[in-house]
Amino acid sequence: MLLQAITIRTSFTRRRSSSVDFIQRFIFPGSFIPPSPAITESLRRPTDLKCSTSRTSAHYATTFSAGARTSSPAARVRRLGYPDAFVRMWD
Repeated sequence: MLLQAITIRTSFTRRRSSSVDFIQRFIFPGSFIPPSPAITESLRRPTDLKCSTSRTSAHYATTFSAGARTSSPAARVRRLGYPDAFVRMWD
């Protein structure tokens, strides 16, 4: 099994759970970004799965930059019925 997740530092959990940011409001409404230890602990109890973490933040800027250079699929997305506001938010 592979579980890819965006996680948060445990020290930020309390502050994060009492506020709503852009990502929680518009991208993943109602979401909660868990700390890595919460995922590890929830897998440890009922399964024999092991967690292995890797940090991709060092590569995120390069990946984002490469994606920004590609053409936006805005016309295709609009044909699917998504509004301009969604296309702008995605971009």
